[in-house]
Amino acid sequence: MSETQYKLGIFYGPAPDTKMLAQKFVGNLVNDDQFCKACELLEQNVKCDHCRENLRNYSNLIYFYEKIGENLILSLCPVCSQLYKPFFYQFSTYKNKTKTILDKYINKLLNYDSKIYGFSVTTGNSISSIYAAQRIKEEKPDSIIIFGGPEAFLNYRATLYLKLPFIDLLVYHPEGEIPLLKILSKKKDNNNIYNSPGIGFMKNNKMFFTEPPNKLNLNNLPIPRYDFLEDFNHKFLKTLNILTAKGCLNKCFFCNENSIWGDFRIKNPQIIYNEIEYYINNYGIYNFEIVDNAFNLSESFRKTLDSLYNSNVKITWGGNCEISHINEKQIFNYIDRGLSHCFFGLESASSKILKLMNKRININNFSKLLQQISNAGVRAYLYIMIGFPNETEKDFGETINFIKANAKYIENIIVSVFTLMKSSPIFDSNLVKPIALNPPELNAWTYETFDGVTHKERMKRFLFIKKMWKNINL
Repeated sequence: MSETQYKLGIFYGPAPDTKMLAQKFVGNLVNDDQFCKACELLEQNVKCDHCRENLRNYSNLIYFYEKIGENLILSLCPVCSQLYKPFFYQFSTYKNKTKTILDKYINKLLNYDSKIYGFSVTTGNSISSIYAAQRIKEEKPDSIIIFGGPEAFLNYRATLYLKLPFIDLLVYHPEGEIPLLKILSKKKDNNNIYNSPGIGFMKNNKMFFTEPPNKLNLNNLPIPRYDFLEDFNHKFLKTLNILTAKGCLNKCFFCNENSIWGDFRIKNPQIIYNEIEYYINNYGIYNFEIVDNAFNLSESFRKTLDSLYNSNVKITWGGNCEISHINEKQIFNYIDRGLSHCFFGLESASSKILKLMNKRININNFSKLLQQISNAGVRAYLYIMIGFPNETEKDFGETINFIKANAKYIENIIVSVFTLMKSSPIFDSNLVKPIALNPPELNAWTYETFDGVTHKERMKRFLFIKKMWKNINL
């Protein structure tokens, strides 16, 4: 089969029927007689009209034609989609190599005595997950394929994945532990798994979503047992993640966290203490990453640190720190209790832009804080956002000047370009004009602003700040 004879999807393999051909070979040449000669080359008796009908039905399915990946990146970052454009043109070069690696692990999965296969899907692994799920379904038709993770949330791409014929169930709820446990329990007892809460499925070509489950009580969660993992060896572990709270107390104008998690929930200090103590005693781990939205929003975590400190248990740790909720006394209290590094969501050093973002940050105070923690040996990482609506050259210049003035106190900067998310407060504001990307199932958006700043200008600013930081560190 020559790749020049038809437009390929991301991956492909033997396709013995028109439905599978449709899923694997959709493209822009559906009505072209030269679109696909796979049936002839495979010596199959397939009529073109039957195949073409299925091709029309599947022509809008996500990830099976070349523009989708590009549009997904465009929605995440309109500037980066231009910077990374060569990647999409070069993807075919690496396609077969990637497929070979995936096939190795898929074959291992197929050898498991399991009927249920679950995928936690993110933007980064979505294409690979789709390929793996499709192959597993082909080899084990009776298997139950479940997709969950951020990509499967209702405000992301739940409807997209449900339209893929090899996906049986979708866990749309952010706290997928509850639906997944219900599914497994019902399956074990031969009960109807489609009555599980927080899931979606297709029935008679219609989409159904069950009621969401009650929110997790974080204090009822067991300690994650990494030793249950296959080939686990604690000697290779250097750092473990600890979750002390879910949600966020802030309401940044560009963020959609509150639409996902709802209210702010924290673990009991003793529960956090027990988890850390368990990892110390069983894995010999004393270094932790706090994966909350901001560790300093949790009173429970502060109490846990006090208990560890008073018990003479010494740990090192770091994580995201909310700038508007920290002062000199508090940060040095954290340092005394093992703080080694902080990620700060500064985003901009322009007071005007910070106000538009609904971030209550005093730039002068933060500059002093950076100097103080640097002198104390704590590494500081800054999140910087370029191109927020109404950011002028003057505003951008204030951010540049702040970074230059404080460079010796900053370990690194993580630069992003403003991305429009549908569930964020700014989406329905008068600061942006949302632009939907095709196909509709992608549920992805780019945007225009009314300040005269184009994506080309945002790219210019993005590249400038990256180059500037690189030169600073030479």
